[in-house]
Amino acid sequence: MRALRDFLLAPPGAASLETRAGARLVSPVAAGRSATVSPAAVAVLCDAADARAVGVAVATLLARRSRAACGLACVWSASLAPAHPEARPLAGRAARRLAAALAGRGLTARACGRVAVVTLDGDPPVALAGAGRAAAAADPAPVVLVLGGPRPAAFDALLAEQDAVLVLTRPGADPAMAALAAGGLPDAGPARAVRALALGPAARALATAGLAVPAPVRRALDAAVEVGR
Repeated sequence: MRALRDFLLAPPGAASLETRAGARLVSPVAAGRSATVSPAAVAVLCDAADARAVGVAVATLLARRSRAACGLACVWSASLAPAHPEARPLAGRAARRLAAALAGRGLTARACGRVAVVTLDGDPPVALAGAGRAAAAADPAPVVLVLGGPRPAAFDALLAEQDAVLVLTRPGADPAMAALAAGGLPDAGPARAVRALALGPAARALATAGLAVPAPVRRALDAAVEVGR
C-alpha cells in the first residue's frame, strides 16, 4: 500500500501545478542549467511497442525523484498510435487534473498513476505543436518525450533541447541501429545513453497503467543521468 501511495500521491512539499505559470518547451539545459540527479526533460527513443510503457515509467521516476506532484509523458509513434485502453487505470489527483487541462487544449490525454500521458498526432509538425501545448500546461512538472520507431528529422531540434536522451534497443539488436537512432543530434547537445531493454507483456502492462516501474527502465534512466553528470 505504501508503494501504491508513493506512485499516486505527491510527497509532502511537492510542487503544485498551479504554483508557476508559463510554458517550458526549452529544457533547463537550454536555459543554462546542467542536468542533475533528477532531470526535468528527457527524451526516449525506443520501439513503438514499448513507447507508452516506457514513457509512463520514466515520467513516474522523474516525478518521484523531483518530488513533483505528477509527471507528463508525450508519446509519438511512427505507426498508428494505439488508443487508450477502455479500462480506467488508477490515477492520482494531480495527474487527473493535468490530463483534464491537456484535454482542454485539444490533446488526447489520460491519467495513469502519477503521470498524464498525451498521445501525439502522427504528423510530426502537429505532434511538435501538441508537445509544446502539453509542456506549457504541465510546467513545472518533469516532461518525457517518447518517440517510438524511426523518427523524422523534424524532431531533432526538440531532442537537442532535452536534458538527456535515452536510446532503448531490443536485446541482440545491431549496435549500428542505436548509433543511427541518436544520429542528427549535435555533439554539444544533451547527454545520451544507449541501453538494451526487454519488457515482457506483464511488465509492459503494469508500466503502461502507471502501477510499476520495471527495473530495466530504472537502470536505463540512471545510466542516462550518470552520463550527464
